[in-house]
Amino acid sequence: MLIEEYFLRLDAWIAQTHYLAGVSLIKEKRSSYIGFIKGAIEFTDRSTLSVMEFVDVERGLDRYKYRHHYEDQNKQRVFRYDRTPHFPFILTHPHHKHIGPETDPDLVTESSAPPLNEVLKEIERILTP
Repeated sequence: MLIEEYFLRLDAWIAQTHYLAGVSLIKEKRSSYIGFIKGAIEFTDRSTLSVMEFVDVERGLDRYKYRHHYEDQNKQRVFRYDRTPHFPFILTHPHHKHIGPETDPDLVTESSAPPLNEVLKEIERILTP
């Protein structure tokens, strides 16, 4: 896959998402297969997903760095997926998920590196009454 195809896939995933209020993403092509995505997706309840991905799509989806940080309308963290190697005891190291507000003791759990469409579906489930 070429990086432009991945960018189109991201756009399609976002377009299929319910409860969208606004999207502000910058997509930079670094080579035919490498790209950088950064920005935010806002939802109708004023919650926000901050997105950052540095990806290589030549042989599948390899994210060198990523962060999907979801905050409620009060700017309190709901969850964050990332690959920062600061929890070596997690079986999915360096991939993990932070759960709950940053003011609480950090609850970290094992996690794969979910693609953006799975993160958006998780947010939809949170927002669906």
